Amino acid sequence: MGRKDHSATRSGHARGVPGRSAGRWLGAVTAAVLGLAGCGSDSPSPPPPPPPSEEERLSDAWERYRDGQFDAARERFAALAADFPESEAPWLGIGWSLARRDSFPTAEAACDSALARRETEDALVARAIIQLARGRDAAALASLDAGYRFPYQFRWDLTIDDRTVAVTRGLALFNLGRYEESLAALQVTWPDVTLDLEAIDVREQLARLLAALEAELP
Repeated sequence: MGRKDHSATRSGHARGVPGRSAGRWLGAVTAAVLGLAGCGSDSPSPPPPPPPSEEERLSDAWERYRDGQFDAARERFAALAADFPESEAPWLGIGWSLARRDSFPTAEAACDSALARRETEDALVARAIIQLARGRDAAALASLDAGYRFPYQFRWDLTIDDRTVAVTRGLALFNLGRYEESLAALQVTWPDVTLDLEAIDVREQLARLLAALEAELP
């Protein structure tokens, strides 16, 4: 009988068994590599955006103020005052918001709080206008003398400008019986305005002039 040839079996064994083992091993390695690649491809979560700055929050509060939402504006200014205790700006916003609600004593106190932190032209002008509304004419003049400089316009409320200041000063001087100085205060902004200061009814003429100019204010 001829010798049985086992070469095919040996060959099949050599090709088949290790091949199947290698396939299983390579599959495991591939899965591991893909798993690692998947983990590596996950980008880290982006950092949260920074909180709004004081300036951004001030802009938001003043926008509400300009829209006539004085209570909402005051609430935002109060939150700013708590978060930025050394800043005068939130207190100025509180003062103006309260003044628009005719809460003049607390509005003046808010302006004082602003000035205690930093003396600014804006806070002095605001306090003068509020003091005039309270009938504190001499105090209003003192506030203007302490910081107002021509020309002027309040950055957050452009309706508060030299015209507002001129009428404020003119009214305060008028109330104190200083008619010539009152007229001179108006002429800083309205140089063509004139009155006969020797006229018997100069007080009445000046009162009408002040009322007319105040009515023109935005």
